[in-house]
Amino acid sequence: MANQKEQYNKDGYLLIKGFFSKEEIAQIYQEARQIFGIQIERVLGKKVDINDKDTFEKAMFEFFERISCHL
Repeated sequence: MANQKEQYNKDGYLLIKGFFSKEEIAQIYQEARQIFGIQIERVLGKKVDINDKDTFEKAMFEFFERISCHL
């Protein structure tokens, strides 16, 4: 435990492998895509299929490109 605390103090984060199950990670990823899908629709004015990886990633790129212009 002291080693983890030292790592956190040094790096500012901890990497704990195996903390989440693959199912939990898949659920978090699904929920994140759903949230970004809503934001993409609001900002870009178009719906995106969150299960089509290529289309979704392209829309994410467009989304971040658009919002970065307003920062």
